[in-house]
Amino acid sequence: MSHPEAFGIRDAALTGGARLVDTLSALIDDANAFGPPPPSWQASPSDWFMTVFVDRVAGDDNRIATAVVRRAATTAAERLISDPGSPTRSEQTAESRGLTMELFCLVYRYFLADVVAEFAKAVIAEQVVLAVPGLLLADPAGRIAELVGEQVAALIPDPCEQAETKHDTRRIDEFASDVLRDNVDRALGIPTEEMS
Repeated sequence: MSHPEAFGIRDAALTGGARLVDTLSALIDDANAFGPPPPSWQASPSDWFMTVFVDRVAGDDNRIATAVVRRAATTAAERLISDPGSPTRSEQTAESRGLTMELFCLVYRYFLADVVAEFAKAVIAEQVVLAVPGLLLADPAGRIAELVGEQVAALIPDPCEQAETKHDTRRIDEFASDVLRDNVDRALGIPTEEMS
């Protein structure tokens, strides 16, 4: 795979990760943090949630790395919407509890893994198209990216378990924010202080 600094992927992962923590933090405090869709909104409340979530996490510039983060943010929003205990589900009431710590940690870990997997998919797809045009019809980039994502997710510590191991009593979003840089570097294969 390309160098972790290539295409600004490390900076994008750090920025997207920080925005993810801020967005999930708002959902911990209030399941309805995004507010209701505007009267002109024609799609479902779940679509509104996904649109706001992805925009908050990915931002709106046109860099390659931002597109990678946007796809990972979309997958994160889908995980939140589909989780049976998620406060983002449309049948939940305004009095629903906010996001659970367990769901926060799950989405956090897999978001970082998905950023790396989507980046791998983009790089692999580009190289395959150049080497063997037409081969992507069999979707080798998608399958390889899925394997990369699974391996990377296994390398990223669960921030809930990290906080418990370190006896850190802060709220999980504060702790997750502090360990974000190490976890992004770990996901990208950059040595961290813990690894050295």
